[in-house]
Amino acid sequence: MPGKRYRVRDVNDVADEMVEMKKERGIDIFVFHDDNFFVPGHKRNKERFSALADALEKKGIGDFATVVKARPTDCDPEVFHILKHRLNCIRVYIGIETDADQGLRTLRRWAKSSQNHDAIDLVRELDLYTCYNMLIFDPDTTLDDLERNIAFMRHAPEYPSNFGRVELYAGTPLLDRMQKENRVRGDYLQWDYDLGSVEVERVFTLAMDCFMPRNFGDEALSNRIMGTRFDVEVVRHFHKDVYDPAWLAEGKALSSILALDGADGLDAIVQHVKAGAPIASDAELVARVSSQLRATEVRVRDRCRQLARDISNTVKQGFSLTELGDRVATPLQTQRAMSVAIGH
Repeated sequence: MPGKRYRVRDVNDVADEMVEMKKERGIDIFVFHDDNFFVPGHKRNKERFSALADALEKKGIGDFATVVKARPTDCDPEVFHILKHRLNCIRVYIGIETDADQGLRTLRRWAKSSQNHDAIDLVRELDLYTCYNMLIFDPDTTLDDLERNIAFMRHAPEYPSNFGRVELYAGTPLLDRMQKENRVRGDYLQWDYDLGSVEVERVFTLAMDCFMPRNFGDEALSNRIMGTRFDVEVVRHFHKDVYDPAWLAEGKALSSILALDGADGLDAIVQHVKAGAPIASDAELVARVSSQLRATEVRVRDRCRQLARDISNTVKQGFSLTELGDRVATPLQTQRAMSVAIGH
């Protein structure tokens, strides 16, 4: 297409679209899936977010909320203060994909581990809900890198997260590099590859055997709990008259239980491999770790369902909130939300 590769919409156009959707369709949660919601530079973000907030206020949008994505390098106190208090952000997905320096280099994130920790410190200070997905397995991962990422899971357990392997996508520098190294197989529909060492490949295989139901199954609790936590934030913002702070405490507690349990399970697998345990003992390890994970999931899922019921029964708006595989009606966040593109 002609024109510049990087273009952004005028904030007044974005505000007009949001106000129109609010008035014509009753939309009051605006989900910015755009990875370019943040522009390069904290100063520019402060100016752009303030201008959008000013335009929305001037146009009389009324009560609304936003959901956005950010990189750890975007996490600036002044910017995030505007984001929460003027743009009413109730969830920010932060791209904390790895806390290992090697992983950050492999993925070309141009960030530092310290910025991941600063991002968590900031959202904690603002009491702003965040979630993230970690790519702890990549072509260059080492056992030490895995231990670094397990430590990060323990550092920020109250925020829902998931983990998996880096996948190779067409047109990316990483795929090009892996093809030149003759380390890929398959085609554009699905590229596959072996990890950097036999030990890490073994950890990955064991981890997927243990964590598949939690991370990627039909009842993937790691993902479902993100929705329940979001429901808490929706009620916290839009239904202050009936909101119970105990719901937030319970949501954070359940996220922490799941994250710390997952970190323990991953650590058991890594230590098993580091110790050079015989391959014949892998099946026993998978059975033991899987049993512990499933038992924790049963407890957490039951409490999450009860939390969702408590919220739904209190709000009484004629729809049911997400109930972790026990849905009765359209989730509140789907009923009320609409995506808006802010960049081209």
